[in-house]
Amino acid sequence: MEGKYKVNVGKDPAEDYALQAIFELNRGVNQVEIVGYAENICKVVDVFLEMKSRLGDSLKISSHEIGSTKIKGKRSNYLKIVVEKIL
Repeated sequence: MEGKYKVNVGKDPAEDYALQAIFELNRGVNQVEIVGYAENICKVVDVFLEMKSRLGDSLKISSHEIGSTKIKGKRSNYLKIVVEKIL
């Protein structure tokens, strides 16, 4: 399987999102995009660190993006990290 899988970080614990992302990488997805908006921005980093602690050096950041966008008429900041598993 190829492609990109998107994980939208919300109110659940970071470990849940990390396991979801690791599961998708193990299924064969090339890249996982981890995105958090507003108060969940810091949790994106927590998700990446949890994944890194489990996968070690087989995980790398392929790109990252910090910005803002309009959601429901209001401006909201976001953080996006794209990770991939190195074979």
